[in-house]
Amino acid sequence: MTRKEIIDILKDDNFLEVIKSNSFINLINEKINYQNISWQGILNLSNYCCYDCLYCEQRFSNAEIERFRLDREGAIETAKLAAQQGMKSIIIESTADREIKSEMISYLIYSLKNSFDINLSLNIELFDKEALKAWKYAGADIFIIRNKKSFDRDYFASDSYEMSEDEINYIKSLNYKIGIANYIGAPFQTIENISDDLLATKEFNAEYVYLIPYPDKDQHFIKFSLSKKFEIIYKSFVILKILNKKIKVIFDDGIFKFEKNQFLDLLKLGCDGVISNITPDPYRKILANYRTLFYLQDLIEQLKQEQDFLSFRANNKL
Repeated sequence: MTRKEIIDILKDDNFLEVIKSNSFINLINEKINYQNISWQGILNLSNYCCYDCLYCEQRFSNAEIERFRLDREGAIETAKLAAQQGMKSIIIESTADREIKSEMISYLIYSLKNSFDINLSLNIELFDKEALKAWKYAGADIFIIRNKKSFDRDYFASDSYEMSEDEINYIKSLNYKIGIANYIGAPFQTIENISDDLLATKEFNAEYVYLIPYPDKDQHFIKFSLSKKFEIIYKSFVILKILNKKIKVIFDDGIFKFEKNQFLDLLKLGCDGVISNITPDPYRKILANYRTLFYLQDLIEQLKQEQDFLSFRANNKL
């Protein structure tokens, strides 16, 4: 699939309906089974950041948000609770907080891998070769690269960190599986930018792609409406599966800001996973602007009820 073909699909107002009506390349799973979705917990270790990127709510100069930093015991306790509830995959995430030490992350990884059969992903802003080695040795499985290629450079801090190709190759050499976090609706992002981001998943040989609706925290930055973001994410899923049928596409919990019928449509596609925030209270509420407040069990119960209703409707030909 060429760049032009991807751009044409993303711009085609009728393509979404074509996908829905024709079960495009058998990607849409008509038998909805929410129990088969991989629920992935995301554990935010900190919202302190040494960078001052204008677009980011967690920027260094933002004095309007409450800050938090989990200690080692709190992080381990929270992650173990999620694993005990049956969660098979956890993403350990942190901003560029230099007070979050590599040793703490290593201990967290080691503790979880030795207690549970679980996949651990890392979404850590800072790059450090020795830390990457230690985390892999402790048992980390996936490293998530934040794809910032389509962000407007004027809204980054001058010292903001972005991985180079050599650094990405180094991560691969350590036998991490590669995940790519693609943002939809980033500041001044264009359809052409999104096309390049989708093609980058092949360039990086990514095994996982995380589709993230960029949060509308500041009206100044809004590029796409919420309904447009839904449409682009839906199309992006299909494009990614055409580019690589084996790639695993994970939806960020930002999809739950869509209308209920829209996020259910995304789940019906047969997605490979959905992120659920497991950061503990009271810190969970601090993240409310860009992370939904669903508890995992509440969300699963809601989807079970929806599935029961759909089954009832089908059986009774309603």
